[in-house]
Amino acid sequence: LMFSINTTVPVASASEATFTAYLVEVLDVASGEEVSILRRFRQFEQLHHAIEAQYPAKMVPKFTKDKKFGPSNRDRAFVQKRCGKLQTWLVAVAKLPNIYDFPAMRTFLETDCQQRSRSGTGGGGGGSSS
Repeated sequence: LMFSINTTVPVASASEATFTAYLVEVLDVASGEEVSILRRFRQFEQLHHAIEAQYPAKMVPKFTKDKKFGPSNRDRAFVQKRCGKLQTWLVAVAKLPNIYDFPAMRTFLETDCQQRSRSGTGGGGGGSSS
């Protein structure tokens, strides 16, 4: 699988303040299928904590220490920089042994709101193969 995070989407919620969701594009190189999933920063954090609990510390990729709350979350430059850091982290996570068998990773990659396409129809960027 290859991952790219190049776009964010502001999401309004009736129960909480507007938040930024990261559009994660997942490309299955073998089949050419691409799936786009929206994830909040906290979902990346939850996956990171689950990985920390499952894998030896020396194997766990370093997670971003960016500020999490406040107006900076909607600052375009901050959000773009965070996209890059999250993509780098996710690419490193993809290299962990048996990561796709890990329930927390499978849950993270599940698609509730999804958009599927075949390779060659657009999208995609850097990433990692597995």
